[in-house]
Amino acid sequence: MLMKWSEEICKLINNPVPFNPKLVKGISSQLDDYLVSLSPDNEIAYYTRKTKDYQISGYKSEPAFQEKFYFSYRISDNVFDNGKEMPYPFNRNENEGGATITGNNKELIYTVCKMVTSPRQYYNCDLYSSKNIKGYWTDIVPLERVNRPDTWESMPSVTADGKELYFVSNRSGGVGGYDIYKSIKDENGEWSEPINIGKPINTSGDEKSPFIHTDTRTLYFSSNGRPGIGGYDIYYVKINDNNEKTEVKNIGYPINTENDEVGFIVSIDGKYGYFSSNNIKNESLGGMDFYYFSLYNEAKPEEVILVKGNLKSEDTTKPIKATVQIKSLESKRVTFIPVDEDGDYVASLLKNEDYLLTIKGEDIVYQSTYVAAKDSITAPVIKLEMEVQPIEVGMHYRLHNIYFAFNSADILSSSQKVLDEFIVFLNDHPTMTISIEGHTDNVGSDEFNLILSENRAKAVYNYLVNNGIDANRLQYKGFGETAPIATNETEEGRAMNRRTEFVILND
Repeated sequence: MLMKWSEEICKLINNPVPFNPKLVKGISSQLDDYLVSLSPDNEIAYYTRKTKDYQISGYKSEPAFQEKFYFSYRISDNVFDNGKEMPYPFNRNENEGGATITGNNKELIYTVCKMVTSPRQYYNCDLYSSKNIKGYWTDIVPLERVNRPDTWESMPSVTADGKELYFVSNRSGGVGGYDIYKSIKDENGEWSEPINIGKPINTSGDEKSPFIHTDTRTLYFSSNGRPGIGGYDIYYVKINDNNEKTEVKNIGYPINTENDEVGFIVSIDGKYGYFSSNNIKNESLGGMDFYYFSLYNEAKPEEVILVKGNLKSEDTTKPIKATVQIKSLESKRVTFIPVDEDGDYVASLLKNEDYLLTIKGEDIVYQSTYVAAKDSITAPVIKLEMEVQPIEVGMHYRLHNIYFAFNSADILSSSQKVLDEFIVFLNDHPTMTISIEGHTDNVGSDEFNLILSENRAKAVYNYLVNNGIDANRLQYKGFGETAPIATNETEEGRAMNRRTEFVILND
């Protein structure tokens, strides 16, 4: 065993990886700043700062240190403001920090450590959660099924969708001392009994500071139970949808040193790794500071897009009762994303596929958005708005993302996938009859545009009929350029006027 470990360590040292750490400005101070986490959109940093307070002991004022919970907003790439203490209900004279937050920035889970005095005196850490409702944090609530009264629970990391929580505990029955556990949120919003994620991630030693990336597949963590450069080294592993794990890999030297490396995180776009250290003297402001470096390709997570969506409704007096269906157009995998009372939802999408997002709900008309993640989107975070509209006879509704070849009625293949989901909507409403309407901009002659719009409406009609919709439920008509909804003086306006709509004739 010792010989094998020595060989592994020599291999790491003899094959260094790229590493050029730089100070993250704003978060770093002359005090210790550590256990930093970034919101999945990389806009907010949450971290622990060890502050110096003074307490009176006898006739002298002696320094005492306390861990306080801070946050900072991003100003530019790897530059944040100087930060503030988290407001009430946080920072209640306990040691607090080690936070993680969901992709919508609305549920925060963090660690609170305090002295327990009954029935015996001991120091214990547990996990608590708080929700941000209209800009205010609710009172903190312990994670009842996750915490145990006699064991240590800390260092949480939640997936962007808020459905899975990784954390560290030293409870009995594990693989080693401190192990990584996972809890899953059920349909009622309650966290399940945690399960030990087992070998090969957990070892007979200790594992700390798990970080599950926004891709929900790449887990970074620290361990002292496997061959490494120092006490705790940083490792990473990929986990697929079937919970199958790749080989655990050491992130490499000189990222890992003879010291302890813990609290490692990665930006949403995978470009940067982040960590706290007090061993980089030429950059340090004092104590433990926060650093970033360009992450080499092999250690990067999957490419991902974070969709931060919102459903709008004309009726603002009632909460929106809907879900968002996300369909992967290559794998055909379907997931349903809950929508909160503000109409907000969040989803993490791998960039190796395109997706169709569709609003689902009782008495809600068909509405979808095509997300071309594979080729067209470069930003790691996108914001989408969709309008929730009720089913009403006589109303005109736009079929978004219906595109045709230039000056043609040939439906593009991507638009056929939108129509496939529209067919599902029509099958869910078997008595509904509709009229399909085609519209153009004013480029070209009136006669040409009228014929083109008629042919395009007919093409949609034919596609629906050829895929199982009774022709008796459908009509079609072309309007050419006669019914614009925007100015034809700009390209943006002309794009809005080139559209396909449907009118509900009977429900």
